[in-house]
Amino acid sequence: MKRLLFSLFLLTSLYAQTYSITKGWQLLGAFADMDTKIFDPACVEAVWKYNNQTTWQLYIADTTKHPSLSYPQTFTHIKKGEGFWVLGKETCTLSLPLFTYKTIGSIRLSSAEGLLLYDDTTLFVCDKDLVRILDMSDPSNIRQSAAIISYDAHNLALSKDKNTLFIADDDGGVRIIDITDILNPQYITSFYLKNGGYDYQAYSLQLVQDGKKLFVGTKYRLKTFVLDISTPGNPELIEVLDTDTVSRSIAIDDSLLYKADYIDGLYIVDTKNDTIKKRTNIRSWSFTRYNDRYLFAASGDIGVQILDIQDPLVPKVVQTITTDGFARYLTFSRDTKRFFVTTDKGIFIYTLSPLF
Repeated sequence: MKRLLFSLFLLTSLYAQTYSITKGWQLLGAFADMDTKIFDPACVEAVWKYNNQTTWQLYIADTTKHPSLSYPQTFTHIKKGEGFWVLGKETCTLSLPLFTYKTIGSIRLSSAEGLLLYDDTTLFVCDKDLVRILDMSDPSNIRQSAAIISYDAHNLALSKDKNTLFIADDDGGVRIIDITDILNPQYITSFYLKNGGYDYQAYSLQLVQDGKKLFVGTKYRLKTFVLDISTPGNPELIEVLDTDTVSRSIAIDDSLLYKADYIDGLYIVDTKNDTIKKRTNIRSWSFTRYNDRYLFAASGDIGVQILDIQDPLVPKVVQTITTDGFARYLTFSRDTKRFFVTTDKGIFIYTLSPLF
């Protein structure tokens, strides 16, 4: 009967992202490797599990409530497939992590911002007056292969054929670089942002329409410059839009866009009517899509927040990854098994494994 009961609990948990806890004892099963940190002391009194069918082990969620309680066997992790008994204080829900992650490399930089993964081992990163080209083949020993001089680089975009790099270069406009030989990049030209007698600072970039158009978001007076880059060395201005729909934003579908705002929260914008449908309190600096269901948000001093966008009008934070410093931008490897984060302390590389 116990084996059947455990199997039923395990089957229930296998496809869940949360555990529903009630007051008193309950038997649960681990659908993935778990850290005991998920057991909120406000919700859970204690956890028991049978170790290798030989001894019982006890985990006390809040040791301050039981200073005199001791047990010779304790634990910090539960392995996938193990059963465990939970003593709940009250009815509550415990959220399980969707991803496991581990830091495998870093390089200290003073002003790292936008980044772009060229291939599996080469990363471009904005670092104030340089765009650094980094060899990431050994994450424990990141090396600079080359560098591109810039004015104040914020963000990057790559042409479809991967031969041309576009740099959002603040007062330097859009700087255009030939990277046919990435170890010997060559300056082509700069496109300065001017409209209505004002000069604008290039802040963010977004390629659209098979790489033939470049949307350039500005830094202060919010505009979007739309450039024709069919000939990368000779960009032409198509139009200037009166709103900035590019800076720190990501398209969710044909009609919705998420715009990051670290102070005011995440804005959900109806792009067809150019109206704000909703504002949430999810603070973020930039977004990167993991798949159709999840977005990763670089969220400043919060770290990296993982958002569930199954209902795009109600995004939910389902996991937070702590970072060393103020998280600004991030990107994934092509197989999504690694991700790269820039903070005010440098670049950090993580492995990433989904638990679903």
